[in-house]
Amino acid sequence: MSTEEAATAGFVVIERADSKVLGVSRRSDHTDFGFPGGKCDPKEPARIAAARELFEETMLVCSPENLVLILVGKIKQYDVAIYKPKAENYVYGTPTSTAEGVVRWCTWDELFAGTFGTLNKLVKQELDTK
Repeated sequence: MSTEEAATAGFVVIERADSKVLGVSRRSDHTDFGFPGGKCDPKEPARIAAARELFEETMLVCSPENLVLILVGKIKQYDVAIYKPKAENYVYGTPTSTAEGVVRWCTWDELFAGTFGTLNKLVKQELDTK
């Protein structure tokens, strides 16, 4: 079983009141969206990696201590930790596309159709139970 401490990647889920979710396209496919996030640097905790990747991919800032763990799971060979901000006002900036990919507000169905759709469905189910 995966644990937050063993996670080798971290992702951040930001959902608006209208149920749109912040998505980042894959660099190689601007129609394939997932959550902002990515691999941990050596010895980097997943929570810190998630905050770093959020900024690198979207130009949004959220301090790692303002991220709440919602799910630990597996994507291919990676143990991943999925976080959400404690509250909307803990995220600063304007979502901006970068060299990492296109950034935009997506529907859950768009995320379900992406490369990591199975994990994205688990995240949605977990959020719906809280």
